[in-house]
Amino acid sequence: MERYLTRWNDDDDDEKGEGREKERGEDPLVGKMLKTRTILLAGEINKDLAERTIRQLLLLEDRGEEPIKLFIDSPGGDADAGYAIFDMIR
Repeated sequence: MERYLTRWNDDDDDEKGEGREKERGEDPLVGKMLKTRTILLAGEINKDLAERTIRQLLLLEDRGEEPIKLFIDSPGGDADAGYAIFDMIR
């Protein structure tokens, strides 16, 4: 019963465009940053962060030719994930 109520509330929020972001765990700031062609890469570099960053780079590349701003605030992390991001930037 609780799942049904939660799902009903999420559907209600979808009309406002907020429920889908909550469901995927997206930060509303990410959407605003993508509109300005900006990506924030923060935290330890790992497979999940690399996949998210690459997805954002591909999305922005498809949306136009304007430069993409990438802000990096990371202590380091998985070298393979870092190389994947680096390769996509090139």
